[in-house]
Amino acid sequence: MNYGIDLELHTENAQIVGSEYAHLLNAIRWCHLNGQSEKLLLLVEGTCFYPYLVGLFGELREMLEAGLQAARAISDERCEMRFMYQLARTFRVQKNYEQTLERLDKAKEIALRCEDHIALGRAEQDRRATQQPGIKSLGFSEARRSRVKKSAF
Repeated sequence: MNYGIDLELHTENAQIVGSEYAHLLNAIRWCHLNGQSEKLLLLVEGTCFYPYLVGLFGELREMLEAGLQAARAISDERCEMRFMYQLARTFRVQKNYEQTLERLDKAKEIALRCEDHIALGRAEQDRRATQQPGIKSLGFSEARRSRVKKSAF
């Protein structure tokens, strides 16, 4: 299992992850069934980009829901917020706007409790973009670039 955690899981490694994906998914499911919350979180956070890239939204939601439960089990609100936000993205891509807004509202609630202004702004921006299709959604890479620029000053 540590092999899956130790992979450098980035989009440039999608081919490697693709060949190991079935094993990683099985490891995530095993962790979920056996209460291995910390390992499950590591696996899901490193793996969830792959099913998003290849359009396996059912499996992605399964991973993210398991991640949500694991984050709640260890009381990690920031991790719960990230998974909630990612779930919102999957629903938005599939044009299920009601579920998108519901997940974004939950992510906003957590961001407020955690006083995470960046996550709060991202969720609010995506909420507006969902309600008004002409507004651009703030994706992960854009949010990270923005955060890096702000922290450089």
